Amino acid sequence: MKRSRPDWYDHLAKGPFAGATFTQRHVEGTLKRVTQAKLNRRPSKRWAAWGAAVCVLAIGVGLVWRGGDWLPMNVVTEPAPQTVVASPAPTAGTTPKPTYIDEATALRVAKEHNADPSVKWTARFNESMKVEAQHQELPVWIVEGEFPAGNKDIFYVDGITAKVLANTETEAPGLDSRFTEALDSKTEASTGWLLTAADVWRTAKPGTGWNLVTPPNYTSGKAASQSPAKAAFLDKETAVVAVPQAGKPRVTVYRTKDEGKSWQQSELESSFARDRNPDIVQVTFADPEHGWMLLSWGVAAGSNPVEIFRTADGGATWTLAAGNDPENRPRSNGLPFGGGKTGLVFADSKHGYLTGYSAAPGIWLYATTDGGVNWKPATIRLPSGYSPDGIMTGTPQFVSAKDGFLAVQGNGGEVTQLFYETHDGGLTWSPLAPLSLAPGEPASYSFLDARLGFVTDGEALFKTQDGGKSWSEVINNRKDASKPLPLKGVRSLQFADEQTGYALADGSYYMTKDGGRTWQPIYTSSGKL
Repeated sequence: MKRSRPDWYDHLAKGPFAGATFTQRHVEGTLKRVTQAKLNRRPSKRWAAWGAAVCVLAIGVGLVWRGGDWLPMNVVTEPAPQTVVASPAPTAGTTPKPTYIDEATALRVAKEHNADPSVKWTARFNESMKVEAQHQELPVWIVEGEFPAGNKDIFYVDGITAKVLANTETEAPGLDSRFTEALDSKTEASTGWLLTAADVWRTAKPGTGWNLVTPPNYTSGKAASQSPAKAAFLDKETAVVAVPQAGKPRVTVYRTKDEGKSWQQSELESSFARDRNPDIVQVTFADPEHGWMLLSWGVAAGSNPVEIFRTADGGATWTLAAGNDPENRPRSNGLPFGGGKTGLVFADSKHGYLTGYSAAPGIWLYATTDGGVNWKPATIRLPSGYSPDGIMTGTPQFVSAKDGFLAVQGNGGEVTQLFYETHDGGLTWSPLAPLSLAPGEPASYSFLDARLGFVTDGEALFKTQDGGKSWSEVINNRKDASKPLPLKGVRSLQFADEQTGYALADGSYYMTKDGGRTWQPIYTSSGKL
């Protein structure tokens, strides 16, 4: 039986064009062409109908293309359900976006490692970040816990697995200082400098007031993620201050040679490609021209990537001497990747020492003889009867190019402080008399020359007049608390002469004029005195 319209016409309302691309106008046009074909009385009505079908199909395909969305050819002849068009399947080869842990989960993970209730926590997310000891960029939650004193415990948490990738700590933004030798040990204290969290101060005579000499455009203390600045105060006119740039692998260096009246500025950039600032462990100078800077990228799994930069023009320009990150510019310079690095010092422009600690037994000390380019472990033996486990090596102090002292701490019921001496620039080290200090307290020491020195753990102060071969008590809170030593949490000790000394402790700066028997604050974190 012949029909007046083609078979496919009955399916129009069910096809993917209904209510979309194939509109009523197109249907009416098709009917008009079919009617015209009948009036023309062509030899074959079937051929006319199929000609119109081909025309409509061509129009339909053209309209679909103009709409910017291709449809399979079989949807015209074999209509598919509407949901296929409304919700197309993902394109082959695409990767679904991963699901990241939320901020609450990242904070919970960090708090599982540090449950101190006094810590204030913050977290920020970085979708692509390279963390130490990792070989690829990962989504990372950076969770910072700030203690009341200002020091921070920082966790890098994997944004997908919630695993802690690394954990680092920063020092409290506080005071750093160094005083020049006494101008007149009998009548006048030495000139002093102070580095606080956000400023640089100078005084011509400690105890008589401070002058603010902060460099222009100084950026220290401006960002929460910024690690503390460090300084080297070389003499009463000269200072070099290094400030990490927040969120960038760069350090800004400020230097003055006129007591802080004017400052020059330079910059160094890390060779490690990272999107955060490094921690400045130490800035040290052997003379006014030759200096070094130790940068750390955190300790993870017993390893510590660091860089050592050096200058030969007083800090105007800096070049990379050595680095140990295996992911970036590996070098066969002997600088170890393992072990935490705590300090750097140079006896002269060639001979220097890097100190630290590790899980391996023994004294952790590396030496260089070419200005910091190549490093070798220094062999120092412990005296008989001392355990080699848990040894922490302090930064050596050189009182001349040949004479210096090295402090080594061992752990036990009490902290045993061992001192070593050198009189050949560090080629050989000999042990001196040990000291028993309070457990958990850091020790700070100051030698004025090859014979006179002081050491304190914040509760007791000891003095030597024979180069560390014997020690006498100046004051001891553990035995007599009637005249307490106010140096709990001591971070720095410096004597200008046998009677005049200075100490940083718990955010305050103290001064003694009687050889350490009494101490008075000359600067506090709440404001200068």
